[in-house]
Amino acid sequence: MSYIKRHLENVSVEMGFGGEIQIQTNLDFARQLYSLGFSLLPVSSTSKRPCVKWKALQTKRCTAANVTNWFGENNYRVGIITGSLSGVVVVDADNAEAEAAVDEYCPATTITRRTKRGKHYYFAHPQDVRIPNAVNLMGCKLDVRGDGGFVVAENNIE
Repeated sequence: MSYIKRHLENVSVEMGFGGEIQIQTNLDFARQLYSLGFSLLPVSSTSKRPCVKWKALQTKRCTAANVTNWFGENNYRVGIITGSLSGVVVVDADNAEAEAAVDEYCPATTITRRTKRGKHYYFAHPQDVRIPNAVNLMGCKLDVRGDGGFVVAENNIE
């Protein structure tokens, strides 16, 4: 677990969420996330595949017009591009064992989202440090999404 400890130990968890986000439509949700500074990505409604070529979106923030075009009339899910661009690192725990590992080894965060399989833990991205993506940490279903990654945003905040 030294990977998570080494990169997230002293990271601030204050990222601008002021409480429950009121969601009316997928477009409203995307606009709210965009207004909080996240760079977004349209994701297929049936898989976790991006619906656009997104290499350039890993280093250049999408525009408000992109958000409207992607989420206004399409049935896309909202992806948040992780890393320094959006200012967020997400630890993805896909089962109870992984959640227990996060509770034991990661700093506390007030921003979590329940997913179909587990939980996303959101942390502020530390400045001037590259946080790589990682999968199956500690031999369990524990992933880190940092620079060059993305997560599918769930519209339930705990």
